[in-house]
Amino acid sequence: MRCPEPSKTTLPTPLAGSEVGRKVLHLAGGTLAFPLRWMTWWQGALMAGAAAAVNAFLLPRLRVGVRIARPGEPFLSGIAIYPVAVLLLLLIFPMPAAAAAWTAMAAGDACSNLAGRRWGRARLPWNSQKSWVGLAAFFLAAAPAALAALLWTAASDQTLQPGALGVGLVPALAAAAAGAALESLPSPVNDNWTVPLGCGLTLHLLAPACAMSLGPPPPLYAQALGVNAALAAIGHALGWISPSGVAAGCAFGFVFTLSMGWPAFAALALFVASGSLATRWRYPEKMELGLAQEHGGRRSARHAVKIVPALVCAVLHLAEPSPAFRVAYAAALAAALADTVATELGQLYGRRTVTIPFLRAVPRGTEGGISLEGSALGILAATLLALVSLASGLLDKAWSAGLVVGAAFLGNSLESLLAPWSRRLGHRRGDWLNLVHTAAAAAFAGMAA
Repeated sequence: MRCPEPSKTTLPTPLAGSEVGRKVLHLAGGTLAFPLRWMTWWQGALMAGAAAAVNAFLLPRLRVGVRIARPGEPFLSGIAIYPVAVLLLLLIFPMPAAAAAWTAMAAGDACSNLAGRRWGRARLPWNSQKSWVGLAAFFLAAAPAALAALLWTAASDQTLQPGALGVGLVPALAAAAAGAALESLPSPVNDNWTVPLGCGLTLHLLAPACAMSLGPPPPLYAQALGVNAALAAIGHALGWISPSGVAAGCAFGFVFTLSMGWPAFAALALFVASGSLATRWRYPEKMELGLAQEHGGRRSARHAVKIVPALVCAVLHLAEPSPAFRVAYAAALAAALADTVATELGQLYGRRTVTIPFLRAVPRGTEGGISLEGSALGILAATLLALVSLASGLLDKAWSAGLVVGAAFLGNSLESLLAPWSRRLGHRRGDWLNLVHTAAAAAFAGMAA
């Protein structure tokens, strides 16, 4: 479905032999979803992991009439992402949903690419690189492929159950439509990530509503690993997270989810997404002022230092579950988010930057400097995280949300108080201050709870 930059007279691009070979291989790979019927989830995951290694290291060097890899293609390219995406499907969703999403991606992507390049004259209004023919080809190929894999993998014996075709039809059609829509969108994220995960989520949500049992999902530890790895990979593709940040984020998110469940993951996801958006907000302007975060605003493992207290709370909760540890965990994340938002947005919108407690005016960007506007935005971010934690069940009492916001405010105030003293000692980076203020927020909230 990928097409060249169009003009009013642009005709479809002739298909090179290497591109045909890639798509035939892509399509053939989807047939491997059908043996999943006789596999456990970990056996399927092992198969996908082995395929990822083969695609990353062997196929780029392999010639089968034509070279499979495109010239200059990076290591983490489409041919490597494909089996990794399948691995994530198997770690996150029940086996039938994973198999159907896999075949939908394989059939839909291959057919949309080939048909779009051959006959795709009319371009999509929202993406001039794609065509209506390609969009239709994706749906028409993905729907029957997803339905066949869904019914085959979900069947309890060698024959399809009566009425199974009608039960599985709606989820399969919806998954094909979701995959076609995601594949057509202009995005910096490779569609080998977004299409299968979108298809899998659609199938997982709709199948029970259509009275179709997909069987048990993978264990929590497999789901935690898969979900955290998927979002970290997407964050890296967006340029929000460095490779070291991906590793740290996966490790922290895995422990958080395993300890306190998906509510803890929701709080972490909000922290990462909101902090990254604040960092990249009007980034060129912050660059001109000399206030922008280095490396294009990408989060690295160094930035995870500030949520180490949250990790400690999660580990303690694993050893001895307690509501106090959950409150302390939320407070640590709220303090870290408030600090990031107050710093990144206060530099842009703050009218007067001062230090506390004497309110001496200092230049914008001074370590420990605060502004009324930045502080208000930081507290607003902490409040949002507290409310999400309350709604998700991480916090079980309404007053705990207020405690989390108060602890975040106290932690950030402590950082501002300590910053001048830190500068006098010659500390040029505030990493230890980030650790101290989130630890203080967690300790205060945990003891008060």
